[in-house]
Amino acid sequence: GASDDGSGGGVVRIETGSLTLDGELRAGGSAAIGAGSSGGAGGGIFVRAGSFVGGTAAVLRADGGDGGYFLQTKYSGEGGGGRIAVWYGMDNGAAAQFMAGHAPYGLETPSNCPTFAGTVSVTNGLGVYTTPTNAGTPGSIVFFTIRSSGVLLMVH
Repeated sequence: GASDDGSGGGVVRIETGSLTLDGELRAGGSAAIGAGSSGGAGGGIFVRAGSFVGGTAAVLRADGGDGGYFLQTKYSGEGGGGRIAVWYGMDNGAAAQFMAGHAPYGLETPSNCPTFAGTVSVTNGLGVYTTPTNAGTPGSIVFFTIRSSGVLLMVH
């Protein structure tokens, strides 16, 4: 029944001048408890840091939970993956402008953060579904940064 469904992953939000991640930040959905119940959806992780560093042991994870096991061979509906957003190298003014819906000058969306060597995951849980349109799907990962403006030299 519905009370046997997995719980959603919740939210992790960190805003700081500098973040060095040596461990794990998780907002994963939990697996279903009962047969035929659905797994919980992955939650969200939001990090905004002037500098963001993580070694190979660092983990950002917002995975969906597995569906309940039934018929000795299959899982029921899986939870979809969550969302992870990392804003790095962005000062308070640019962040406020971005939150207000305006792209600050130099905004870039790289495929990763060059100073983060860890794992980032938003996979969906295990399960079966009746059609692909109602299956849990992987979540999204996005990185935002501000491109260095370089050097301005004015000569009179």
